[in-house]
Amino acid sequence: MFKYLELDENEPVRTRYGRAVAQHTINETDEIKDIVPWDKFKLVVDIGAGNGQVGAHLTKHHKNLHIINQDMENVIADRIKELSLAPAEEQASFREVDFEPQDYYAPQTRTDADAYLIRFVLHNNNDENCVKILKAVVPALAANKNGEHARLLVAERVMPEWDTDKSAQLKQQRIEDMAMLISCSGKQRSVAELEALLKKADPALEIDQIYCGKDVFQVLSVRYAQAP
Repeated sequence: MFKYLELDENEPVRTRYGRAVAQHTINETDEIKDIVPWDKFKLVVDIGAGNGQVGAHLTKHHKNLHIINQDMENVIADRIKELSLAPAEEQASFREVDFEPQDYYAPQTRTDADAYLIRFVLHNNNDENCVKILKAVVPALAANKNGEHARLLVAERVMPEWDTDKSAQLKQQRIEDMAMLISCSGKQRSVAELEALLKKADPALEIDQIYCGKDVFQVLSVRYAQAP
């Protein structure tokens, strides 16, 4: 699917897809501003971030933040072009958001950030690709900043362990799980499954905090634990 969206002739489809994703996750966009202690951070890299709506929302409510919005080169070019034609008020809402092209499978080029946000990215990928994405962030996480390492923030609609929840919300999760599998060979994962991917990427990655939103939305805070 993403290879199709990357084609130059599919710019209109790419734009519509970005807007659709932003609308589909609008509730979590609002939740994430409240459940994570953003006052701990100044510079945040949002990986695979699409049109930058999350960054604009975060910087509106947390004046200490500056966001680096990363995505594929054509996605970034489309968004910069779109914003250049937008009303002045909309442009102003992105004052603290910079747009940078970055393939999330490639080594992370920004090593100066306090946090790296991967939001609704892993569920779009199979396990092998998830490990590649996580490996690409490890060198940046390992860079020491005044005695404290940066954090990786993994935001997903997290699956409960199998057969522990029979609620209507879980049924919706199962539907989304199948949709991810069909559309891009991805899946919705439990905390244990996400932790296993982190350990495959680097044994030094460990979850040090889980921030819970409503229903199944969670943000896993991951640190790079140096050996003593």
